[in-house]
Amino acid sequence: MLHRIHKSALCPSVLFFPSFFVVGNSARGDLNTKLIADSLFYFTRCFAVFEQILRRISAARNFLVRFKMSRPMEEDANVKNEEEEFNTGPLSVLMMSVKNNTQVLINCRNNRKLLGRVRAFDRHCNMVLENVREMWTEVPKTGKGKKKAQPVNKDRFISKMFLRGDSVIIVLRNPK
Repeated sequence: MLHRIHKSALCPSVLFFPSFFVVGNSARGDLNTKLIADSLFYFTRCFAVFEQILRRISAARNFLVRFKMSRPMEEDANVKNEEEEFNTGPLSVLMMSVKNNTQVLINCRNNRKLLGRVRAFDRHCNMVLENVREMWTEVPKTGKGKKKAQPVNKDRFISKMFLRGDSVIIVLRNPK
């Protein structure tokens, strides 16, 4: 009984030689010898490719292990760099306010001003504020045919609040 098997079926990674060979009972011994030699060649080629893949996986795993071990040192450097940036950069106004418990004046996008003490902040200017005085102006509505009303200054007190950083326009030290 004769069977035809494609050589690439022996190893999916060996697709460069698409010829066929015969497997099965044969009266000629040299055909079986060639068949065995060809089969061994392709199997060893498959194992060589498989070994290359394993070496690459092992190298990638070793790289990741080294990368993870070096990561804590990089994080420490990043934390130190961030602290230095907070002490000397534009966020130093907030840092000094936290350290000295002084007030800051914050101008927000909704055209309101906040005067309060900063308890905590981050690099996005998200802030936790205490003893906040919120100030804004409103123009009262008037009826038809009347003159425009004068703007009225309003304010309110908030004991604790969280201010999202995307609403902050400018932060000033207390002008006192």
